[in-house]
Amino acid sequence: MSTMVEPRSDWQRRIEGVWHGMPAVFDPAGGHLGFIHSEQTVERDESGAPVYRVRDQAHFDGPLRDRLTRSELDLRILDTGASRVYVGRDIFGAGQPFGPVLLGSDYIQPWGCDSSLIVQLLGGGTLKVYSVLLYQGPALLAALHGCYLLTYDHADSPATRDQIAAFFTGELAAAPRPYAHLTLQPGFWGGVADVYAGDGRPLGQCEVTIAQRPLDPVEVELDITISGSLSYSWRCARRRHDHHYHFAGPDLFGNGAAYGRALFTTCYVRGQTLKIVGREVPLDQRHTLSVVWQIIRDDHSLEAVISGALEWHDSYKLAAQVRAGEDYDQP
Repeated sequence: MSTMVEPRSDWQRRIEGVWHGMPAVFDPAGGHLGFIHSEQTVERDESGAPVYRVRDQAHFDGPLRDRLTRSELDLRILDTGASRVYVGRDIFGAGQPFGPVLLGSDYIQPWGCDSSLIVQLLGGGTLKVYSVLLYQGPALLAALHGCYLLTYDHADSPATRDQIAAFFTGELAAAPRPYAHLTLQPGFWGGVADVYAGDGRPLGQCEVTIAQRPLDPVEVELDITISGSLSYSWRCARRRHDHHYHFAGPDLFGNGAAYGRALFTTCYVRGQTLKIVGREVPLDQRHTLSVVWQIIRDDHSLEAVISGALEWHDSYKLAAQVRAGEDYDQP
């Protein structure tokens, strides 16, 4: 008698293979503790069900090391419509894909931690930007963040192993670099982002521009425009104190925290029942910015998810010209 095998979900097809990462570990105060050498294998078992296996080696000291030193985590997954339900052995919870993004919330039993997860696929699906915030009840215990590369022949290919070694060298250098270094010059990020509805349906794409004008070493003015499948326009001043950030209107009010190069924010739109929960991460020396924004209504319903990689341009004046629809020459 044959066993019925469920077809792979779109997300499962996107992520199967072996992912190699060196995520940085940060304490709640934003201090960089070290790294975790991580290998994540995503495959199907003999029955066809998705299986996720994580093999970690901790490279940091301190009280969290004993808590996060479980070297192997196994996860079984049930694809149920738009969601993925995590049913153990070691992780319980759920995640929902939004095209190239997965938003998850789960309990990692061997670590004794509740977690909030954001995974964003870029580079044609071979690069993922991975963040997990670890909690004890409402208290933040640690933040893990880094990029991973996907391989299929790491065990057999010297060239692939060399590629991963070079990637790790770059991650070790970039991961602890503070997000604050992006706020020191005028310019703008611009590009096309994917838009998905709260139930996971694709809504198309939108043009995103984030124009930035530094006022002093710790404060910048931001001018954010979104057009296309969604349409928004917001201005705000953002001020930094250590790794904390505060948004002071006139359109956006809220705060955030940076753990290395990853900035996590929550902003409320003045006069509307709308908030934006975001994560922004620079990807390379060209300051390409990975963004994942959740648009949430006051009744706590998720309205949309916006995700993309935005390119940096050095002139704030050019950003104003782009928003006005004027012709301009690239520098």
